[in-house]
Amino acid sequence: MVYLDFFADSYIPGVIIDREKEQESIKEFLQNIIKGMNGVLCIYGKPGIGKTVVTKHVLNQFDELENAVSIYLNASALTPNLALKEIYEVVCGEDSRRLPSLSMVGEIARKLLRKSIALAIAIDNFDQVNGIESLLWNINHLNRKSWQNWFNSHIYKRV
Repeated sequence: MVYLDFFADSYIPGVIIDREKEQESIKEFLQNIIKGMNGVLCIYGKPGIGKTVVTKHVLNQFDELENAVSIYLNASALTPNLALKEIYEVVCGEDSRRLPSLSMVGEIARKLLRKSIALAIAIDNFDQVNGIESLLWNINHLNRKSWQNWFNSHIYKRV
């Protein structure tokens, strides 16, 4: 029997040859995410040179770590709202139940804080997102530190 899994878009090889430097750069960035730092890593280049497969390969390794979650989004097939719903479903483990965007962002941030989860979001075909400002605003507000500061400033004392 011949297996043709390697023709599937979802196929990620166990070893990627001649991309050690790129893998190491992505791993270093993700190590900073685990340490609580925030940032944006932009990977660009000509089509077909292995950017997506290298990124997915490293993200799979990231997912194996305790309290680390990665989400891969292909922006050519997404709107900002669909992207946020997908992030919500992965992080919160449930359907978004038609929640407003701000409520989803709040629930995602609470879950990340409560469980001390490091979140890495990879957006492929970033230049094809329609309404990118909205998506970036939502992702920016998932920042652990900004939500922790907000939660700490909104704790009320019992009288």
